[in-house]
Amino acid sequence: MQEPIFFEPVVKERIWGGQKLRQYGFPVSDERRIGEVWTIASHPNGMTTVQSGTLTGLTLEELWSNHPEIFGMETDSDFPLLLKWIDASTNLSVQVHPTDADARRYEDQPFGKNECWYIIDCPENATLIYGHSLSSSSELDTAVDQGTLIQSLKHIPVSKGDFFYVPAGTVHALTKGCVVLEIQQSSDTTYRLYDYDRLDPVTGVKRPLHLEQARRVIRFPHFHYAEPPVFLSPFRKRLTQTPDFFVEEWTIRQTHTLESSTLFQIITVIEGTIELNGVKLSVGTTVLLPANSEHTVSGTGLLIVTGPALKITRPLRIGIDLGGTQTRVAVVDQDTIIKQLSFPTRPAAGPAQTIFHIKQAIQLFSDEFQLSTIGIAAPGPLDAKTGHLLSPPNLPGWDDVDLVTPLSSTFDIPVALENDANAAALG
Repeated sequence: MQEPIFFEPVVKERIWGGQKLRQYGFPVSDERRIGEVWTIASHPNGMTTVQSGTLTGLTLEELWSNHPEIFGMETDSDFPLLLKWIDASTNLSVQVHPTDADARRYEDQPFGKNECWYIIDCPENATLIYGHSLSSSSELDTAVDQGTLIQSLKHIPVSKGDFFYVPAGTVHALTKGCVVLEIQQSSDTTYRLYDYDRLDPVTGVKRPLHLEQARRVIRFPHFHYAEPPVFLSPFRKRLTQTPDFFVEEWTIRQTHTLESSTLFQIITVIEGTIELNGVKLSVGTTVLLPANSEHTVSGTGLLIVTGPALKITRPLRIGIDLGGTQTRVAVVDQDTIIKQLSFPTRPAAGPAQTIFHIKQAIQLFSDEFQLSTIGIAAPGPLDAKTGHLLSPPNLPGWDDVDLVTPLSSTFDIPVALENDANAAALG
């Protein structure tokens, strides 16, 4: 199977939906509030079917089960991805998603919900909810009881063309006026934390919240995620690569060859006039390209390309910047930061809490990368030979703290400590 595969999208009404997705070629009637259009989906709550060609009428699930050659990977588990366009005509509920482990433990579902957003359009001066300022589940309980949860949420400025990776455990919400392409694991599990007291249009009562479920899966503290884009060629920019998927932005100005990949890929037209193998594609079109197939794209416009990611096998390092207000933990390759997590240090809570949070961050990275060494840059005075902090002024109360042993014993790889001023000079 070499032909590109086109699917019939699945249209979803939502209480917060609107009419904007009509502008992108989707079937939205005047009387319906369409919040989501699922363009690639193999889920009990929505299943796309082949639109044309020799496989017309087959569901994605049937393709996945009966034609593994299309995908280039084992198909004994569920299809891993779900792509959707979202029209937030008003604010979405504040929510959080489970990890794979939490989804299996609490929901008997195969996948959690790591997702990402490519911002198609948004109002001027728009913001998104991404993260919180709470340090523990007990602080969450207090905020809910006192009605101050919304004040504890982080609002991030957003513009057209921005990209956000939203790992499971991150408190988040799209806001009024945003149109988004969402790429995610194949999951429809969402826990609502806050819903602006909206009434269900059918029952006339407030939509249910899922506070207990959310409390179990929220990450405390919030780890702010950063991943610098990688320019793979003059027209290809990688926006993210995770264990679940990669996402690239392609700026098309001439004819390019889509090189053969051992795994399937999915392309979505974001803007412009694009041709695939000489066939015109309109904005909003999503196409699955089978594994081990080669295609050409031409025209002028913007594509988002995604698919399952190949695992990075080369050893990488962890770099830790321990500061008085902020701690950053990064995966690095020589002088390049690949990914970074940051969180408030909160020195008054004591070193044990910060060391625990550092371990959490490293563990997240160790699930994705092969790690070889850990380096810590910390404020002095310190003893680099023994790995101890010696009462640094900006970490009051941190007297003779062993930073190295807790990490080396947990991860069984070499750990080095250096004064942050010396580390900066070496850098």
